[in-house]
Amino acid sequence: MAKKDNTRDYNGRILNEDEVLVQIPYDELYVKENFTNPDSIGELTITGRSTRTMSMAIPKNAEKLAKSQMNYTQNEELGHYREKGTDYVDWEQEGNAGDKAAPQKSPEDICIEAETRDENAINFKKCMKSIIGKAPQTGYAMLVIMADPSCKGELFYAKMRLQRSSASEIREKAMKYIRPVLHHKDVVVEKENRKKHDDFYRREAHRLLDIVVDMLW
Repeated sequence: MAKKDNTRDYNGRILNEDEVLVQIPYDELYVKENFTNPDSIGELTITGRSTRTMSMAIPKNAEKLAKSQMNYTQNEELGHYREKGTDYVDWEQEGNAGDKAAPQKSPEDICIEAETRDENAINFKKCMKSIIGKAPQTGYAMLVIMADPSCKGELFYAKMRLQRSSASEIREKAMKYIRPVLHHKDVVVEKENRKKHDDFYRREAHRLLDIVVDMLW
């Protein structure tokens, strides 16, 4: 991690009262050309895997979004949001084959994105509520995974109140929808037949929905 007592931006500037330091993915070229504060270089570790980071100052009201973006980036790199057996695809780069990698987002970019977070959260909740209404089991499974990507095996089976084979099947189904939903794509989920634990799935799904929205936005 970057040093906890660091109170200066990447260029050595002292932070303003309305600013906070956040860690974002490391960009070697950006660091080489702009960084003068060595304390701004650090790392984050998740499930035993370390990711090199750099700290930059942003307005405090954008901190939550910046942290959620970093969390999402790490989980995606670890494959937590991919379907079983599929390879990682950087969809943004896939659409710009042959182009140079996009430059690292600046604090200004993060601030602009922060202005749209409320709308994204509203759209996400609307989409998930629609899924929960038509397919409560699938909606609940999606939110369980999004709330804790490491929830697998016996723990996931217990949360779903299902035997291994049934739980594994619903997990794979849920994984198909997570990425499109997080990227604000239109998702069509077929209405499920009535199930024994539907009331439980709906209740817990709505509870988790608020938690996931708070995590991501």
